[in-house]
Amino acid sequence: MSSNRGSSPELSNTPPYTPPVEEVDESVVYLDPSGDLTVHVALDEQQKTFIVSSKAMCLSSPVWRAMLDPRGHFKESSAGEVCFPEDDSESLLLILRIVHFQFQRIPNSLTWNQLLGITELCDKYDIVTLVRPWLPNWLEKWRHLADTAGYEANWVFIAWVYGDNATFERIIKRVAMKITTKTSGEYLDGAGNLLEWEMPPGIVDSVLRARGALISGLLTFCGATIKKYATDRNRECKSTRNQKGCDALALGSLVMGLDAIEIWPLPTNACSIDMSAQQLSDKLSYGVSFQRYPSNEYDHVNCLCGKSWAAAVKSTTEAQKCQVLDSHRRHIEAQSLK
Repeated sequence: MSSNRGSSPELSNTPPYTPPVEEVDESVVYLDPSGDLTVHVALDEQQKTFIVSSKAMCLSSPVWRAMLDPRGHFKESSAGEVCFPEDDSESLLLILRIVHFQFQRIPNSLTWNQLLGITELCDKYDIVTLVRPWLPNWLEKWRHLADTAGYEANWVFIAWVYGDNATFERIIKRVAMKITTKTSGEYLDGAGNLLEWEMPPGIVDSVLRARGALISGLLTFCGATIKKYATDRNRECKSTRNQKGCDALALGSLVMGLDAIEIWPLPTNACSIDMSAQQLSDKLSYGVSFQRYPSNEYDHVNCLCGKSWAAAVKSTTEAQKCQVLDSHRRHIEAQSLK
């Protein structure tokens, strides 16, 4: 592990940790020379053993407390040893060093794999509070990946665990913009891969809900625009003459444009749209063209035309809030308070 100091200034004068004489076997690490609990980690066939304080672990995690409490019903509570066969030993060692106040051995930055390993343990053992003082530095190095294709699933999970709602919703919306459907009913991401994210629970439902909201927002915008130009009560034309003819031409241009991109009549259900929200937005922006009425009368220059229409489509998409599951929002809010 790195010898860099952690980010807690009040702990900067902590004396260096001196390993006990017994710590000679590289496969055995004494976090507490007088520890009463032996922790075995055997991931990837490389067994590590940590000698720890069961009391410190109970105070650090409600999950560990349930496992190790002498009054509990788990066999680990009286066995004096526990095995974590699925945990990454390097990540668990870092966590246990925090548990045992070895702050001078906590690095200021992590590798990408270390960050993922720590995040999995924080979720599994409910120990976000434990690592909170170091999180700003650990996350800063890798924040750019939150907006990099291929890292969406990882960063959604990171945001979920640490309670970063802004990042969570930004990624969900970006992914939702690119989701397409196959005739078999399967959903594909922007790279053409099946949308099969497993964590957090229900994340695919959140992505699909956001996709539906984005597409519905665009269809509603189209319907509202048609209704404005179809009514005889108000005029959208900005000129002082030929308003009715101008609006009629705009309405006809819009309907013919929607028919050209194969969404006329307007679908009533977003689920019937196979293309992605991004593809729909692009087709509306660049596949629908408007004729200005009449072409030689320049006082109609501010009436509905391709440029203002494209800008309206873009603003409609940008203004759409990310519609994730309420359960996800509640979880992230709770995590942010830890």
